[in-house]
Amino acid sequence: MTVALMRSARAPLAGGVTDEAPRSSDDDAVREARRDWNALYEAMRPRLHGLALAMLHQQQDAEDAVQEVFLRAWRHAHRLRDVGALEGWMFAVLRNVARDRLRRRRIRRADPLDADWVPEPIETRRLRPDSRLELDDALAALPVRCRGSLDRTAAGETLRELAVREGVTYTAARTRLCRARSRLRIVLSG
Repeated sequence: MTVALMRSARAPLAGGVTDEAPRSSDDDAVREARRDWNALYEAMRPRLHGLALAMLHQQQDAEDAVQEVFLRAWRHAHRLRDVGALEGWMFAVLRNVARDRLRRRRIRRADPLDADWVPEPIETRRLRPDSRLELDDALAALPVRCRGSLDRTAAGETLRELAVREGVTYTAARTRLCRARSRLRIVLSG
């Protein structure tokens, strides 16, 4: 592949998209760069796609990642000093793109659709007077952090607000609340 031609001519991607209109004096260079770019695309796409699919486990994400690699290669071809390093560079870019997609996927999974959702608070009004005393004793037996999480959510504070107050992530606040409730169940049952 002639990276120098790509740098000067800014030939279109395989789909025919160009960054700028070629000058008539550059027609031969543009045609050669297009042939080179299409050859590169056809040669590398299957292997890049295979690695992307192995990393991402989803067909659409793998195809998007490969397209992103070729787009970045196109945009940054002028930075490439050694044409022989192009293949390794493109695989490195693919690994980074795939990691970014996995990271974003993990973040989306961690945040529920309704970020302010909090499990129903313990309704102390329904408890018998002796049960209310038992609950108070059980809460007093819990560590301060657990007791605080339970008190704040019972008072109507959302998990987001709890996370901000405690200086932790939403997921950490949710985990702390679940652990506090679990400890409370253990204390109440035994």
